[in-house]
Amino acid sequence: MEPTGTNDGETYVTSVRKTEYRYTWVINNFSVWLENVEGEQCSPQFPSGEQESVKWCLNFYPNASMARGDEKSCSLFVELVSSPKGKESATLEFTLADANGNPILRKTCKHEITVKSNWGWNDYVSRDNLLEKVKPVDTLVIKCKITVHSTIVNEKLLKTPKPLPSSLAKDLKTLVGGDNKFGDVTILVAGQRFPAH
Repeated sequence: MEPTGTNDGETYVTSVRKTEYRYTWVINNFSVWLENVEGEQCSPQFPSGEQESVKWCLNFYPNASMARGDEKSCSLFVELVSSPKGKESATLEFTLADANGNPILRKTCKHEITVKSNWGWNDYVSRDNLLEKVKPVDTLVIKCKITVHSTIVNEKLLKTPKPLPSSLAKDLKTLVGGDNKFGDVTILVAGQRFPAH
């Protein structure tokens, strides 16, 4: 008895799925805001949807002391607020920009963060340098991109069945060729009929 089909075996594909979170925090009148806030300033949690199980927030410290002296710096951290796993391994990218989107400073790192802890830079940027760079509009844009590579997925690769032989050419010939009895409109010219589509 001959086999009725071919057996090439099964194929599985393993891949790592990534989840990407993007957040932008715009602070208008930055110089005035900087003089009026103290301590840790937290962004709203993101993503903002109720159904989201992983939540993040940014922690910005506008008046941190730099390790190298009396110069003031701004510190920037990302905090993992919640995660069903209790931790996330992520690539973090922070960008400070002016009101026109021109980058002032960009830093990237890869780190494992546990829930209720944060990670970032104590001396992210000099406060005086930052105040100078946001002029003349006086708006600071903090952009954060978090890429979590956490889900390993195994999927069976399904084979596409071979298409059936096409009868389109034969069907079109029947419709428009042959005895000319099929047509949407018949045009009568000098006593002769022409079917048209």
